[in-house]
Parts: sequence; C-alpha cells; structure tokens
Amino acid sequence: MSSSKYDRQLRLWGAEGQEALSTAHVVLVGANAAGTETLKNLVLPGIGEFTIVDSEVVKASDLRSNFFVRASDLGKERGAVAAELLGSLNVDVTSHFRSTLENDDGDLRGYSLVVAAENDPAMIESLAARCWAAKVPLVVVRSSGFVGSVRVQVRDLEIVESKPDHVRWDLRIAEPFDELKVLADDPNADRPSHVPYVLLLVKLIEQWKRLNNGNAPKTFAEKNAFKAFVEAAAPEPNLQNYEEALNEAYRAWTDPRDLPEEARDALARANDGGDQGRTREQEQHEEEAPTPLTLTLRAIAKWSAEKNDGVPPLAGAVPDLHSDTQSFIALQRAYAAKAKRDVAGVTEALMMMMRPPTEATEATEGGEPLKGGVLPDAAFVERVCRHLADVKIVSTTSLAAELGSPPCFDRDELVSDDLMSASEKAPRFAYLALRAADTFFKTHNRWPAEADDAPLLKKILLALFPPPPDAPTALDATYDAWAAEFVRSANAELHSVAAAIGGVASQEAVKIIAKQFTPLRDAFIFDGTSGSAAALPLGQDD
Repeated sequence: MSSSKYDRQLRLWGAEGQEALSTAHVVLVGANAAGTETLKNLVLPGIGEFTIVDSEVVKASDLRSNFFVRASDLGKERGAVAAELLGSLNVDVTSHFRSTLENDDGDLRGYSLVVAAENDPAMIESLAARCWAAKVPLVVVRSSGFVGSVRVQVRDLEIVESKPDHVRWDLRIAEPFDELKVLADDPNADRPSHVPYVLLLVKLIEQWKRLNNGNAPKTFAEKNAFKAFVEAAAPEPNLQNYEEALNEAYRAWTDPRDLPEEARDALARANDGGDQGRTREQEQHEEEAPTPLTLTLRAIAKWSAEKNDGVPPLAGAVPDLHSDTQSFIALQRAYAAKAKRDVAGVTEALMMMMRPPTEATEATEGGEPLKGGVLPDAAFVERVCRHLADVKIVSTTSLAAELGSPPCFDRDELVSDDLMSASEKAPRFAYLALRAADTFFKTHNRWPAEADDAPLLKKILLALFPPPPDAPTALDATYDAWAAEFVRSANAELHSVAAAIGGVASQEAVKIIAKQFTPLRDAFIFDGTSGSAAALPLGQDD
C-alpha cells in the first residue's frame, strides 16, 4: 500500500487509523444507492476488503439512483455488479459477493463493521439484534424520497483517541515531576520574558504554598488571590509569558488525577468497578476474555496506585507557548522523558500482572498466551498511556431498545411554536414518519404509495407519537403533510439524498473502524423537504 496515496487522510487519523482501515472487512447488506454510496466512501480510503450481500437483480429503478449499476446490467445480480464496480475504484481493496448472509453469529464476528441498506424493516431488526449480541458494529443507512437517515449501533466500542475539540494538556503543574522542578528552579534570570509559563507557574505555586501553610488555592477568593500573585510577579507589564501564566493559572490547583468522566468510567470498568447496579451485560463482559485496552487500563490503575501516588501516566505533549527555543526544547525533552518512564512503569506492571506466579521470569511480550489474555504490544500500551484522558467505551442505544419504546422527543417542544424552530422540528418529524412507514410495511408488505395509504400512515403516526390530551388536533396538519410526502415518494431513492447519506454514514464507519473520534449517538436524520438535519439521541435516558 502506498503511503503517499493516502497522505491526506493520514493527517486525520494517523498510521494507526490507516492500519485499522487496511485490515478491516466491511459487509454491506443491500446494494441499493445509499448502500453503495456508503461503501464507495470506504473503498476509496482503503479498507482491506468488503463483501456485498444482496439477492436482488438490477431493475430499471436502480438505473435512476444507483451509480454502481449500468443499463447493460439489467437482470444481472445487483450485488455482483456493484462489487465489481466498487472494487475497481481501489486496487488495494479485495471485493466479495454473496447472495445471502450467513446465519452463524460467529461468522458475523469476522466482519469489522456491518452496513445495512436493506429495505425490509424486519430483516434490519433481526440483523441489528444479531450484531448487538455479537458486539459487531452496525450502521444502518436509508434513503427514502427526500428523507435520509443514518443509524449507528455499537456496543462496548473501545475508543483510544477520541480527539476532543478541546485538547486537554497534561502539564502536571500542581504536582510537578522532578525534571520540571529542576527546570523551574533554574529559569533564565537574564531573560525573564522568555521563561515558559509552565515553569513560571511551577515556581509561583510553590512560593504561594510556602506562604499559605503548604496549601494550594481552594476557594474562589484564594484562586483570585493567586492570580493577583502571578500578575504581581511580572517584572514589567504586558509580558506575553506572564499573561499566559495568568490565563492558565487554574492549572496550578488542578489535580492530575482528575480525568474526564468517560476515561474514569473506562478505568473503573476495566477494573470491575464494583457490584452496585451492575447489569447482566456488564456481568457478561467480565466473563469475556479481556481486550488489549482492558488489560492496559488495569496495568495503568495498578501502576498509578502502587508506584505513582494515584497519578496516571503523563501524556508527554507540550502546547505551543511563548518561550525561547532553548527553553522550549528543554521543556519538551523533560515531558518526553517523564512520559517514557511512565510507559515503562505501566509496561512492567502489565507484565507482572499477566504472568502466572510460577513463570514470573519466563513470560515475554511476543503475543504469547499469558494469564487472562494476550499481552498488548508496546506501541499500543504507549498509545493508551499518552491518550488516557481521551479513552472512551461507547455504547449507543440498541435498535431493539429504540423500537421497543415510544420516541423520546419532548412533546411540548414539537407542538409549540416557541420552544423549537421549524427547522429543528423537521428532522424529528421525519424520524417519526420513517418509523411509521416501517410499521406500514410490516403490516402490508409494501411501502405506502397510494392515496388511500395516507390516512393509514397518519393513524400510525398518531399512535406512535400522539398529541397532548389537551390539544388532540395539534399535530394533525403536520402528520397530514408527512403522510402525503411519504406516499408521494413511495420509498423511492434519489441519488442526491443517497450520496449525502452515504457520506455521513461512511464518516461514522471510519470512526468506528479506526476507533478514533466519537461516533454518532444514535441517529442522523436529513430532511430534504426543509433542508434541515439533526443528530438525534434515541435512548430514554438521553
């Protein structure tokens, strides 16, 4: 595989993400327009292989919406044609076709991701249940007239690099390590304007503590007093490094043990977390072989508690800040050296934790089966240590839970003209209409397409999401309009909508495969009739 071929995307998800893509096997169930557009956007960035499962033949309706069939393909197996054309887009990708999906959930686990574009709602529900049980990520894509949807279902998806919009710099000013103390005690006295603010704060917080019985600022008044202390320490006004120190003063009292909630949850889960409130799924998780991330998090918790006073391993990165070159390089080296030592400590803890007691001197790192699983490789351990604050274990609402409950929208918001704008309401009504159309299909074995179907569809909408009791006709006009729209479109695919939905779906697929960024929770709905879209969480607790 040529690295220059994927140069631009490597800047987004790095070598680890590209490696995950290049070894991924994606299965597409349903080679319609939305499905092939999604798969196209995974073939181009270089997934390893894909399998298309489709039992349909190419029809005239496919020619109007699906760019991966040709007029000469009429009557041929649609999946085979699409697999051939999609495979030709990237020589690095291996393509397969089959007419039916295997029924063995063990075989389903052989796929990195399932993309479902099949029209039959009952089939989608069955596939979603199988994926949930097997912990295989699922992305459901749909294009119906001017409406499109992407539904993500993942269970216990381990994200190491969630790449939050706001970078959480791990600077350890409140509890500086030895190298940082040494640098702070020997600042460039002749050029105080070039001392990095990190070193200024390390020195100033120690001075503050000596003046305040060894205590860091705790109350609002004390924190403001410390900021005034920093400001007064500047040898002259308007020095950029002192202004940075003032803006970042909160770091002087921020406990390095205080990780983001999702990272704390991941650590607690890896270390069993306690028995209170445990679900059957969590108990099942504990009985499964631990994943490399679980083992690494356990080692981090063990090392932090036993060797580092509860402080997690240092990330090792330094933000851009005002400094002379020599001081900045020295700062970078200090952080890098400490981070390297922390990784070594975690690795040692992992080795000791995994070794059987009678073989404590014989276990090695080469992927040999050890007690409780296979030891993660050194690169993975380092990656988790450096990105610990960004680690997440993500589970969306299952499709079964979604469909087994009433829609979780706020009724007052959808009825009122003051609480939510029309463009905000539209994707929610589109979602309701999609669910109503599915219910219609399961009852009549066809999509609503005739004038007499509109009242039936409206009746389903009213049962699915009824208006408030004190305003029984509040949603009549809206439901009439959506019923008429779905009857008019007759579930036909438009290529423009399918392409847009395929773009969104493939973006979520890359997040899932690369285990980077945070995937959608739970659905994305696009309404072309109003030109609006929204990401909608669908769980009752969201």
